[in-house]
Amino acid sequence: MAPRKLDYDAYTVGWVCAVECELNAARALLDEKDENLEPALHDGNLYLLGRFEKHNVVITSTTGYGTNSATQAVTNMIRTFPNIRFGLMVGIGGAVPGESPCQPMKDIRLGDIVVSEPKGNHGGVLNYDMGKWRNDREFSIESHLNSPPSILRQAVTQLRLEQRFGEGKMSHYTEQALDLLHSLADAEDASFPGWEEDRLFKADYGHVNPTHEHCRECDSTEIVERLARPSNTPVVHYGLIASGNAVMRSATLRDRLRNAWNIKCFEMEAAGLMNHFPCLVIRGLCDYSDSHKTGRWQAYAAVVAAAYAKDLLRIIGLERIKSTEVATDNMKDVINAISHVDDGVQKLKKTIDDTYRRKILDWLSLIDHESEQIDFFATRQENTGQWFLDSNEFQRWLNEPNQTLLCQGIPGAGKTVMTSIVVHDLYQRFSRVNSIGIAYVYGNFLRRNEQQLPAILSSLLKQLCQLLPELPACVTEAYERFWTHRIHPSPEKLLQILGTVMTSCRKTYVVVDALDEIETSDGTCRQLLAALFRLKDIAPMSLMASSRHVADITSTFRRNGSHFIEIRALDNDIRSYIDAQLNKARLFVSEDQELRSSIKETIVHAVDGMFLLAKLHLDSLGDKICKGDVKRALKNLPTGADAYDRVYDESMFRVQSQTENLKNLARRALMWTVCTKKLLTVEGLQQALAITSTTKTLDADNMPDIDLVIEVCSGLIKFDEKSKVIRLVHFTAQEYFQRKWKMWFGDANSEIAWVCVSYLSLGTPKLGNDTEAPDSQWSSLYDYASLNWQYHARLDPTDDTFTRRLLEDPSVVAHWDRTTSPRCFCGDGPSSGCFKAPTNASPLHFAVYHGTETSVKLLLEQGSDCNKEDKYQRTPLAWAAERSAVPAARALLDAGANVNHVDYLGCTPLSYAAGMGNPEIVQLLLERGANVERKDNSGQAPFVKACSRWENSDRDAIMDLFLTRYTDILALIMDPEALDEMVQWARANKGDDFVRMIEEKSPPEAKSASLLVASREGDLDDVKRLLKEGANPDYRDPPWGRSPLSQAAEYNETAVVSHLLEHGVCPDMLDVNGYADSQNNAGLTPLWWAIRNGNVGPTRALLNHGADPYKAGQNKEKGGAIHWAAEIGRTEMIKILLEKDPQINERDNYHQQTPLSWAAERGHLQSVRLLLDHGADQKLADKNGRQPLSWAAQNGHEQVVSCLLGELEEDIDLQDNTGKTPLCYAALGGRGEVVGVLLSKGADHSVKDQDGRDALQYALQNGKKAAIGAFSANGIAVSN
Repeated sequence: MAPRKLDYDAYTVGWVCAVECELNAARALLDEKDENLEPALHDGNLYLLGRFEKHNVVITSTTGYGTNSATQAVTNMIRTFPNIRFGLMVGIGGAVPGESPCQPMKDIRLGDIVVSEPKGNHGGVLNYDMGKWRNDREFSIESHLNSPPSILRQAVTQLRLEQRFGEGKMSHYTEQALDLLHSLADAEDASFPGWEEDRLFKADYGHVNPTHEHCRECDSTEIVERLARPSNTPVVHYGLIASGNAVMRSATLRDRLRNAWNIKCFEMEAAGLMNHFPCLVIRGLCDYSDSHKTGRWQAYAAVVAAAYAKDLLRIIGLERIKSTEVATDNMKDVINAISHVDDGVQKLKKTIDDTYRRKILDWLSLIDHESEQIDFFATRQENTGQWFLDSNEFQRWLNEPNQTLLCQGIPGAGKTVMTSIVVHDLYQRFSRVNSIGIAYVYGNFLRRNEQQLPAILSSLLKQLCQLLPELPACVTEAYERFWTHRIHPSPEKLLQILGTVMTSCRKTYVVVDALDEIETSDGTCRQLLAALFRLKDIAPMSLMASSRHVADITSTFRRNGSHFIEIRALDNDIRSYIDAQLNKARLFVSEDQELRSSIKETIVHAVDGMFLLAKLHLDSLGDKICKGDVKRALKNLPTGADAYDRVYDESMFRVQSQTENLKNLARRALMWTVCTKKLLTVEGLQQALAITSTTKTLDADNMPDIDLVIEVCSGLIKFDEKSKVIRLVHFTAQEYFQRKWKMWFGDANSEIAWVCVSYLSLGTPKLGNDTEAPDSQWSSLYDYASLNWQYHARLDPTDDTFTRRLLEDPSVVAHWDRTTSPRCFCGDGPSSGCFKAPTNASPLHFAVYHGTETSVKLLLEQGSDCNKEDKYQRTPLAWAAERSAVPAARALLDAGANVNHVDYLGCTPLSYAAGMGNPEIVQLLLERGANVERKDNSGQAPFVKACSRWENSDRDAIMDLFLTRYTDILALIMDPEALDEMVQWARANKGDDFVRMIEEKSPPEAKSASLLVASREGDLDDVKRLLKEGANPDYRDPPWGRSPLSQAAEYNETAVVSHLLEHGVCPDMLDVNGYADSQNNAGLTPLWWAIRNGNVGPTRALLNHGADPYKAGQNKEKGGAIHWAAEIGRTEMIKILLEKDPQINERDNYHQQTPLSWAAERGHLQSVRLLLDHGADQKLADKNGRQPLSWAAQNGHEQVVSCLLGELEEDIDLQDNTGKTPLCYAALGGRGEVVGVLLSKGADHSVKDQDGRDALQYALQNGKKAAIGAFSANGIAVSN
């Protein structure tokens, strides 16, 4: 019998699968298979058509895992088959076992079925990609997906009742499918695997061998004991299904989400559909959402899920389906977005998005670890390091979930290069897999000050975001929140964001090299490890780190159940490296095979697994001139624990053995590499070496060749190709020179300072307003010299040369406007962070600024006035306080400097010290009698500056200094803005007891300020406490006059909004000063803020408590909330507002525009469609006589124009008060596409306005080529 061939409209049910076994199960249960139909244009889906019972069904499969693939597949399906009423997502999923296994018929087992069922605010499916961690234990799911349609919910209820009484046909359908699949020769075994194959391991026990899917090597004692089931019949469970883009492999995270939300199952497609496609999710359970995944249960789980789905369709009547609206009505916005994308708009949007993306990524971090990765990986010897990638330890770390691996090794063993090989391998494997995160850090002793915890966490976050096609919402929200206030998130906030981003990934690999080189004295290394292990607890993350053998690091990893591996160079790897280097050696070495073999074996034996030592030994042979010299050198190669020191001693001996000129060149090059604050570029080093005691002018001919410089340093320095800097060959070399610095470089700081000053003197005009940096060919050293000469001078306190030079050579002082930029936080003007040298600044000011204590004392001894004021009435002590120059400040105070001198901004030295955040100088000033109560002209006391302006541990120390001695000053803080900032700081950085002390000792407003912050942060418990303790719920923040309710509404804290409203807070409370317009018509309500940010929960809560939608955004320009929502395109908000207030055609207060007019003007297609669907009248004109079509045409919103024309049967040429038609406005704006659309719909181009001009004339007179082209393309003669 030939198969049926129906038309597209005959199919009413969509059936969505993702993998082959799901398709097999669906095909096996078809009662009749139909002939295929051609898919619609641009539809890449494959379809299986047929009949289940009485229903004609379309079966399709997604093109891959994840919510995006599912959305695309379903969108294509309902475009091709427009009569589909609803869908079933049928397939396999990961089980979430219950906490108690004592009830076998209620406990979830493999082979069972989970059906999505609405619970609370959730429609049956949770999109856990859109959740966020509020703390270590609380995960907030903020995405509320729609429920299944009523036709499916009712069918589920009826089938559930039938199954309770042993009715229904699911078992029959299961047997039918299994019989058919068993008869197929190449079909996967879909039979029931047996309860012995249903093994649930404890959550903290991971899969042992990642190369084998089976668990035969796993410890059977780690299996959870459960009561046996009496039969093989699958149990159907109903509840919430968690959906996301990543496979759930973490049992720990699985159980955490189960405990929080009572989740029954994990899967990967439904979240992409539930907001748009009316459907039900049905999942057969094939694993326990952990690392012990096996494919053995997949085919059977797919069959039982399909059997349930067919049984469900049996219940649904044909007449009921006919009365159900088609799915395209629910998904038309999605279909249109995919079908009618304007290429030009998309390109522009992409450019804007890319710019915004770069801006956020740069805000996160400017650290460039990629350059280091390229440099380190380039130094590896080809084909080395494979032993590590093949090791069991690395393979376990790579393939099993939530692994930690510490790679330890002696100095020079090759840990950093091995790290670069690992990072390279990870990117080779996963760089194109969006669900895999990769981030790494290279610890560097030279950048310890830069590698603080916030900087490292920000860098990790940036790297993870760079791999994602779109920035996560939590990152963009953080940017908007923190960047606006010019502050960076705290480490705690960064951890929260990282946790959210990592949780959205299937797995994240984090690699940290050289942990021992990250600062330990201030606790950064310890804090970093604590943060990483904390992330590992809440996200599917595997951590690898390298370090020397450091007891604290080792014990930390051991406590956290880590694996360990020793890094050492394999002999064969060393041989490969030596062979490659000997090929470049002198001929008497490279061509003598016996000598080559001797060199290889001797070095391999001597280095004992230290790759760096092999390099240094080879370098030591580079100056040998005959075979005998080489052989003698090989006999004396250093070995053992002190090998590096002996090698570096020998290298320096070779340096010293050169001719005087070469020896001096090498010594100075090493000095500039070892003793400077930052590494110099090649050009910077060459310029530094070009200046000698006889240099009178800057001359490029005096710059030495960089290859010669590297050569004479005997292998101790190297050039990094990517970063373009000269650096020491290894950390061990830095340690060597730190120990023997005085021996080799003596007065290096004095010499460097002298070269810097000489350079500045030679490279610029002596004086005048035209002072500028040296010629561009000499500019590389300029920044270093101008910013750091005083640093080196300060390190040689016995030398007063620079004070005298400062007094004698004003050309150095002329660099003030480039290099001396005092920064404080007292206001605008001279202390804004960038200004030229103030007049009346004395040499003592300059000496203080540059921090040379000897210079300050010398000038004071010579009679300099310690209270001399500059142009802005700032004394040298104020400069010392701002510069944190403690010795200089002490010398000035000893000489009688006024500790409470006030400058023209009202600032004292203590104001500057507190604002800059140096606890040592704050303590000094307090000991010398500084007035803690003195406020500046802006009303800020020093204490407040310390609280509100500093973001590190120093601020804690300063706050403790003030509060330990002067707790009464809290009562003096009357400035509301300062009070608010202080409370914010205390809540973010101190414990509850400290916050309570702040609230008690500060003015009464402190508790209200604390309530404001608690409301913004969503801390409901603290909100309740503060309200009970008398906090004012109507408190307004400075300077915007925002209330706790307003803040909670903005930040989407629904629970807080509801509690405040229940507490009696007025839902229509207006901002006092917020965003006032030029006529001071302020008036932004909490509802305005909720709508502005698209916050559904707060919006509903406010409306349910009587919020007036016509007071939101109340001013001359706008009407009610719906006008604002329409203007900014908040379609969901419009929908909610229409539920409360159906007056859809209300005009605003000033322009007399309707919501539809605003949405059309701004080009918000979805909002326009929603408003039209709810009866918006597009013929209503504003005060200028313009209709929505006129606005959309003027602004080039082609899709909106087409949408409006679809509803508009006439009046396409309706004129406004000036006589212009929509076509006139499109032509005037040069909107060629819109002109074409209007003409194709019959617009009359000859209609003239009150000035006698028609649409074509507007295009011609304004040179709008696109519009002119559209007229011509539509057959209209164009002539000037």
